[in-house]
Amino acid sequence: MSDVTENGKKFKNIRETYKISTFLLTLGLMYPNPVYDEKRKKMIIIAILSALPAFTLAGNDIRLRILNNDMANVVRQSIVLVSITFVIIKFIISIVRKDEFRSLLEEMDADYERFNEMSEQYQDLVEDTIRKTRKVEKSWCFVLLVTTASYPVLAGACTIYSQLFSDDPRRYMVHELKAIIISEEQKYQSPYFELAAEIANVVYSCSWEKVQDSKIRSSICFILAKCQTPVQLRALDMLTFNMELFVSVGPDIIHFVSSRI
Repeated sequence: MSDVTENGKKFKNIRETYKISTFLLTLGLMYPNPVYDEKRKKMIIIAILSALPAFTLAGNDIRLRILNNDMANVVRQSIVLVSITFVIIKFIISIVRKDEFRSLLEEMDADYERFNEMSEQYQDLVEDTIRKTRKVEKSWCFVLLVTTASYPVLAGACTIYSQLFSDDPRRYMVHELKAIIISEEQKYQSPYFELAAEIANVVYSCSWEKVQDSKIRSSICFILAKCQTPVQLRALDMLTFNMELFVSVGPDIIHFVSSRI
């Protein structure tokens, strides 16, 4: 924290002191800015309506898990359900109690203003407290970031690993839920399931033609085979083989393809 602000004061208001928290409150539609109250109400209503399908799916999944005595997944789904519930509650409270929230922030601003009039001994104490609070603020943001990122990162890593190394490759959702309308098989098909990186295309575009090692070239064929449907072996609409023939011939076709490429 700088010694003095532009207006000659050492301590700023609460918004300037804790910018990360202010940003997160604004991003979460909970900062009580009177200029945007009406717009915030509309956005919160849209956010709640958007969350209802996820709430319904998670609730239905919990019901099915309870019937099957699958308590481990009941707990897993309850985490999501409770999180969504508390987000909705916070949205509602931020609107209903916006005046109290705004008054609290104004009172805190007044406190920080009075800190500038205190003796240097007390100002040092306040400054040390602010420094520690900012560390807690950053640590909490890091925890939230890691927790949130763990879902897509883990799903992507498991999917890629399964496609490359598993005898029975499968796809993993960011968060697994039992679908209400579509079947378990359909939810892993496009457009219900989309993965940003297409492994076959990435592998085929990895400049394999510059590699002279025949074993590596042979591995390219196996990776392509793992990423395809049981009918055809295909990459970038340029290389196509009959998959049944590929499987039946086995090593012979691998040797032939690797020698050609």
